[in-house]
Amino acid sequence: MDFIRPDSGSISILGKDARADSTALKKLIGYVPAEPNLYANWTVDEHIQFVARVRGIDAAPAGRLKDDLELSGKPKIRHLSTGNQQKVAIVLGLMTAPKLLILDEPTRGLDPLLQAKFHALLREYHKDGGTVFLSSHNLAEVDELCTDVAVIKEGQIITASTLSNLKQKSLHNVRATFTGKVPDLAKLGATNLQLIGPTAHFQIRGDINRILQELARRPVRDLEITRASLEDMFMELYQ
Repeated sequence: MDFIRPDSGSISILGKDARADSTALKKLIGYVPAEPNLYANWTVDEHIQFVARVRGIDAAPAGRLKDDLELSGKPKIRHLSTGNQQKVAIVLGLMTAPKLLILDEPTRGLDPLLQAKFHALLREYHKDGGTVFLSSHNLAEVDELCTDVAVIKEGQIITASTLSNLKQKSLHNVRATFTGKVPDLAKLGATNLQLIGPTAHFQIRGDINRILQELARRPVRDLEITRASLEDMFMELYQ
């Protein structure tokens, strides 16, 4: 957004330099911050009309967005809850039909039903050709919405991949209950191993066929294998 200037390096957005073409780019970008800075004494509709005048656009699209998010245009910002103020920021970010939508923790303060409605708006926006750049600690939301992910640790990107490729290489959580002696699962590639009586809880990275073949030779009474969540993958990358 060119609010903070880097010491080095450059950013290219839509074929334009983020600093040299900052003003032109802002006409193409919608932005929803985690903590929107709105005018306390303005109403919701006054914010919408202001953005429409500044951007030289019709304010009508904001009406549908308000309806979708169950947001009234009459209250002043100071009377709105944190969640409703977030709805205002979402409307202002989407009403300009931007080519790029930058979102920073956009569902903060929204209840699960409204989060689902907001996700539906994003899918429609993406279907119409828009690009979403989302920063979020809500990994379930990332898993549901994103096609590509990057994980940042201490200011460095430690992995970047399509979500599907990341999942193909991901962990599997395994729970196996044995009727006899529990084998040495560490030799089979098991990590984060926990034993509770005859039941072993562990994780396997990548191809699970090897562990399946090994377990087929063992006296297994019960077996459950699930793909690890994005949160599990995130925690492993951070360790």
